[in-house]
Amino acid sequence: MRHAAYDDARLVRDAPLLANSCRCSTERDRVRRPPYYAMISDTLESEFSAAITGIRTPERALDRAQALVDHIADPNNEGIR
Repeated sequence: MRHAAYDDARLVRDAPLLANSCRCSTERDRVRRPPYYAMISDTLESEFSAAITGIRTPERALDRAQALVDHIADPNNEGIR
């Protein structure tokens, strides 16, 4: 990311929200995420989407999400390493 572009006075004046997004993105990137964060996040996103769109009932989507997250987080799961 070219940080200097976000410090441009015109951008700060005319689009402060956009200018501020660089700082927010940089701070977000410093957050340490646990192992398999992306896999768990994708799993939850997919199951929540399925519940919202009616593909699955909310109960079924939550049950599936729990089972999948348990599988991802299982230290004995040979396929994840």
